Amino acid sequence: MAEQNIIDRFFGSMQPCDTDVLRDCLTEDAIVWHSFDRKAMRPDDVVKSWEGMATSFSERGVADVRRQQTPTGYVQQHLFVVRGKDGVRKAWPVCVVVQVQDGKIARLDEYIDLSAAFDPGEREVVTPGF
Repeated sequence: MAEQNIIDRFFGSMQPCDTDVLRDCLTEDAIVWHSFDRKAMRPDDVVKSWEGMATSFSERGVADVRRQQTPTGYVQQHLFVVRGKDGVRKAWPVCVVVQVQDGKIARLDEYIDLSAAFDPGEREVVTPGF
């Protein structure tokens, strides 16, 4: 079996909120930056954020993944899809620019417009490689 891409592992840890896998995907000094709040988060903050998502949303994942390798990592476009505790699904288009260092994510810049939420219907939420 081929080794799973680090981005697949990273986003794959979202639904089960597997913080051990999440941490293992990030370098010790990794930065995850969001366009919507312009905050740079360190791994401990990313874990807290994903735990908050697990509390708020019964379903969390990505769909319609398109990825291009770059000299330093990847650029990925996808839909971020969630289902609220009320059963309503929402999705947002996202673009992430990922820098990989020694096989782990050193920096992930996430570009998402939270005001652009839409109903994704019941499309399947999957990340390639799972």
